[in-house]
Amino acid sequence: MTDLINYKAFVLVVETGSVKTASLQLNISAPAISKRLFKLEQELQVALFNRTSKQLVLTETGESFYPECKRILADIANVEADLKSTKNKVCGVITISLSKALLRSSIFNALSDFSNIHPNISFNIQTTDEVIDLVDNQVDFAFCLGELKNSPHIIAHHLTNTRLLAVTSKPYFDKYNPPAYFDKLEHSKLLLMNTFKSSIALKTFFSERTINPEKLPAHKFDDIEAVYQGVTQHLGIGLLLDISIQDELEQQTFVQVCQQEKLPTKPLYLVHYKSNFNLQKNVLFKNFIKDYFA
Repeated sequence: MTDLINYKAFVLVVETGSVKTASLQLNISAPAISKRLFKLEQELQVALFNRTSKQLVLTETGESFYPECKRILADIANVEADLKSTKNKVCGVITISLSKALLRSSIFNALSDFSNIHPNISFNIQTTDEVIDLVDNQVDFAFCLGELKNSPHIIAHHLTNTRLLAVTSKPYFDKYNPPAYFDKLEHSKLLLMNTFKSSIALKTFFSERTINPEKLPAHKFDDIEAVYQGVTQHLGIGLLLDISIQDELEQQTFVQVCQQEKLPTKPLYLVHYKSNFNLQKNVLFKNFIKDYFA
């Protein structure tokens, strides 16, 4: 592909009528300009100039090529200007990934506040409990729970620490009066995720207390939202993140139980791909979320 500098050199020589003047504008030597013109002719396999000892005169081909060459350079300049303008625009779409466990968290309060400030920015929100590749999935930001693997391509901002709480509904609490410890459960039932075995933190928690969770009275679920609904509908005691049930605890629709048990904590991170060319909307979002949780 022809070097754009060769095109620029050709246009400037035509417009200034001088290799020397063109060289000054491009800040390269006159011999270098001459070499670029010759190289351009070789690549196009046409003669653009008739050369005499004193001047360069456009050939018929050169005359027809000049306006097209100038148009190409103008189009490229316009595209570059549009790209630079887009980089600084506060509009567009921000794609966000987060765990289902965070769907009822204050993250959505933050998103609402941000959207009120920047109404021209839209969100594309994806929920997954899998570890995803941000680039492959075209995700701008991910809210991640738990410790992260080190990566030179990823930047993680610690937002807060979350804790699992054992909670139940007020009617369930009044009916069964759950005990302070899990190993004292008799009539009360736990609402457990089927995937709790894959949680190293929970496995360690139960192991340290010599409790076999498989032998505890429990309902099992494959979705954290189902656990939440189970608590709401008085099915038992759910293990939910404190960040996701703040309103329910304040309004006393949920009651914390087994408070003597210190359930595992998890850090919450805002994660994004490392880049030297961040769009303005992404910079604003990152800074807003960091300040919101500060």
